[in-house]
Amino acid sequence: MEKTIGLDIGTNSIGWAVIDENNSIIDTGVRIFPVGVKEDDYNKTGKEISKNAARRIARGIRRSYYRYKLRRKQLMEILFELDMMPPQSMMFTARELYSLRKKGLDERLELKEIGRIFLLLNQRRGFKSNKKEKVKDADTAKERSKIILQ
Repeated sequence: MEKTIGLDIGTNSIGWAVIDENNSIIDTGVRIFPVGVKEDDYNKTGKEISKNAARRIARGIRRSYYRYKLRRKQLMEILFELDMMPPQSMMFTARELYSLRKKGLDERLELKEIGRIFLLLNQRRGFKSNKKEKVKDADTAKERSKIILQ
């Protein structure tokens, strides 16, 4: 007795049927794959969010923080070697540091002041965040379209 297996392979399921030589159906079935995304979020928003997305984001934040600390440590070691590391008593506020940078354009700075500026640049480098924030298109379009002529 000869049997034929028919398969219907889809993106979310596989359907199958077994028929004999008389084309009568012996058995059928379907296997539906489990959803690979968070079902609650998918049902609410209609957007697919990976089950692993939260872990991946947290891992990225940890890596970024680790790299920041490593950059800072390496820079401080180099500044100590070159005697450019300022003492703790020479700590400035952010405003004073930026004015010190401006002062460096016109006047000669001490090595320790340059070292403190390097620490500021090291601290403030890079992007504000690695998260993508949604921009309100309507509000920004309105703000951009307003032009004040005097």
